[in-house]
Amino acid sequence: MSFVNLNVEYEGALANLRSKKRLLEEALLATVQDLGAQLLTLVQGNLSGAVLQSQTGVLLSAVEQQAAAFVESVCQTSVGIADDSPEWIIGMTHEYGGTGWYDIYPINGKALAFMGQAGETVFARHVNHPPAAERSWLRSALADIEAIAVEEIKTTIAEVMAA
Repeated sequence: MSFVNLNVEYEGALANLRSKKRLLEEALLATVQDLGAQLLTLVQGNLSGAVLQSQTGVLLSAVEQQAAAFVESVCQTSVGIADDSPEWIIGMTHEYGGTGWYDIYPINGKALAFMGQAGETVFARHVNHPPAAERSWLRSALADIEAIAVEEIKTTIAEVMAA
């Protein structure tokens, strides 16, 4: 009977991994920062006509990317609207849609005026408005970049470990 022995010199392999820790962290930070920038570009495209038509640019200008950083052992970045921003509720309403019908009353207490479906001017004291439609500008961008992100992170790790 023949046997094949496979031996791994554990201490040497472990020392090699430890020596690459800093290189791997730096490479992952750069990769994740770049992926965040790519995601921001996709989100900006979604807010500039691909999903929502930009009217004032306020929502578009509220979107930002946080710098890539390690939080314990996780390298992360984020793209979105700060939840203390006034635009956050608008962005999330578009992203997830409304939760139910809501009432609209005139500010001056007199009447609302808006264009009807036939182009006529309509006046009303009160409107029961349907929920906003879901128009994902953030999750759809993330879905578009997910496979690319996984491959870029795998490639980064493989390149550092092969060096």
